[in-house]
Amino acid sequence: SEEIASTLWAMAKMDLVARVLSEQPAAQQRSRRMVDALVVAAAQQTEAFSPKEVAKLLWAIGKMRLEVLSGTEPESEHVRVCVSNLGARAACYAPQLSAKETAEVLWALG
Repeated sequence: SEEIASTLWAMAKMDLVARVLSEQPAAQQRSRRMVDALVVAAAQQTEAFSPKEVAKLLWAIGKMRLEVLSGTEPESEHVRVCVSNLGARAACYAPQLSAKETAEVLWALG
């Protein structure tokens, strides 16, 4: 679970969306598949993430504006499920979140 959170966080830090949107269609498709696979894995493993990982994932999804990557394609449903699951997990973790993690979660969900 830590690997998924760290990978999506790093992709967001590298500004993946801007890079993907400027790539050739074949490269865009590969990038979308990779991000989608990570989002699906995150949605399936929500219970395994620590409070810090939940905050990192929500921040990364918000930062990458994954709805831009997925649009109306089936992948957008994966993003919605993942954000919903992570948001519910963040609510459970609320008392344990640091101030920074709370800010990341609120920013991502706001």
